[in-house]
Amino acid sequence: MKIHVENLSHDVTEDDLMKKFGVFGEISYVKLMKNKFTGESKGVGLIEMPDNIKAQIAINALKGQNLKGKPLKLAQTRSRFKVRHDGRSSTGGRRSIAVKR
Repeated sequence: MKIHVENLSHDVTEDDLMKKFGVFGEISYVKLMKNKFTGESKGVGLIEMPDNIKAQIAINALKGQNLKGKPLKLAQTRSRFKVRHDGRSSTGGRRSIAVKR
């Protein structure tokens, strides 16, 4: 399950998120969104936990708890892509292809 984390203090690190969520189970991915020009945190992160039950327990337990002075806002994210049988991802919609005549 992917967990969207908002309202993060700008001094929160990926390591801080690993420690906070790691108490509830295995974490397969942690990413802080950063401004591509300044490198500063945008106050938003993404965490992926392979066990959906443990991820939901983490969301319920940590929602609203303070991390470095700011209350966490947490929600389960939904993937925008579907995995096809051949392993490639698809948005599920049709693509228009321009044909030269």
